[in-house]
Amino acid sequence: MQFAFTIDGMTCDHCASGIQESLVQLNGDVQAEVSFASKHALVTTETVSENELVKAIEAKGFRVVSNGSDHDQTIEGIQKRSDGDRLKLVIIGSGSSAFGCAIRAVEEGATVTLVESGTIGGCCVNVGCVPSKILIRAAHLAHGQRSNPFTGLL
Repeated sequence: MQFAFTIDGMTCDHCASGIQESLVQLNGDVQAEVSFASKHALVTTETVSENELVKAIEAKGFRVVSNGSDHDQTIEGIQKRSDGDRLKLVIIGSGSSAFGCAIRAVEEGATVTLVESGTIGGCCVNVGCVPSKILIRAAHLAHGQRSNPFTGLL
């Protein structure tokens, strides 16, 4: 049997490979191809049920949005929502906390919009902690070059 799933919450190729690994470990005859780009999984198996496959995906922290072409199916009590039913979240500001919140909300299945009046990334990324640490490191390297213990090196 072949199963096709739309998976919500993947943020990178590593997510897709983790899901694929979990599916293949269910049983020796499971073949799975999971794509982050298309948010889909294609699974072929003769011994593992659809419910077990969904549970394995959800155990990794992701949500099965649909299987096949039906977007509003229920698999043994697990309600899968269509995109029209997704939580919509607006985050005002785009600092590091906003990005953390947005990533978590997307992992939980929400649609997120960031609103920013200034520079994207906020203070910490652009003028605060991150640039300060880079400049401190550069100054440390420059100091090490000027006052090294080896003669003949400048």
